[in-house]
Amino acid sequence: MNSTTSDIDVSIFDDVASLEWHARKLAQGLLLGSHRSTKLGSGMEFNQYRAYTQGDDLRLLDWKMYAKTGKYFIRQATIESNQHLHVTLDASRSMDYREKGYSKFELAKLMTAALTYIMTNQQDNCSWQSGDQLLPKGHGLKHWRRSLLGLSDLSIADAEQLSLPKNNYNGMQAWITDLYLDLEDFDRCLDLLSGPQREVIILHVIGRDEENLSFSNNTKFIDLESRTEVQVNTKQFAKKYKDALGEHLYKAKRLCTQKSVIYKKVYLDDDVGTTLRNLLVDYNQLSLA
Repeated sequence: MNSTTSDIDVSIFDDVASLEWHARKLAQGLLLGSHRSTKLGSGMEFNQYRAYTQGDDLRLLDWKMYAKTGKYFIRQATIESNQHLHVTLDASRSMDYREKGYSKFELAKLMTAALTYIMTNQQDNCSWQSGDQLLPKGHGLKHWRRSLLGLSDLSIADAEQLSLPKNNYNGMQAWITDLYLDLEDFDRCLDLLSGPQREVIILHVIGRDEENLSFSNNTKFIDLESRTEVQVNTKQFAKKYKDALGEHLYKAKRLCTQKSVIYKKVYLDDDVGTTLRNLLVDYNQLSLA
């Protein structure tokens, strides 16, 4: 496969440590040139000392440091950033579809882990939800490691659980989904996601074989939602399938355009690092618009 982490396979999700390693590896190349949104002030989380200069607030002087060194130092702390990323992971059964060594849901976990690590490195806030599971808003490495534990434990939900967005957070909203839902439901979800203080991105995960129906003739398919089996002659069915899928995605993307939502298609064999880099570029352009 063409992924930046070319050794990705399903076994990377066997434990939290391997998920953490791959998420960090993906994020390393994306952190260059990224902003640090924290500000230094008199908050609660200690960050560093600096020498006192005339005009500084005397209440910020650290007298213990003065007792040790005989010099005046200001105790600085980080003030919580207003930047926030919330990720919704679609956990419906169709996300269990697998190509190129791992499933859509496993890719969603990896992208969530990498994106939230980038936010953590910048001292920004992050959160995610999948089905009934929710990681609340927070920041810092401890929060990110709690996130990894939760992501590692996530599994595909029951068929009726579509993991639709249902949070009240402002900031960047990323929904990782395969878009197998009615357009009316998709329209309603975009309305739930959108708001005056939100930037919304839809990450549509799909396999190339899935999109092109590139399977041998007379293949037996299993509907991952209903678990029913269907025997299909792919050669005869291909045009009808592609036309229906193309029309569905065209209408979905048109809805995104109408609501100023970024739509990005992510193939299971795409370069994951490039996908995330382009995502962040598009997000920054939207934020500056």
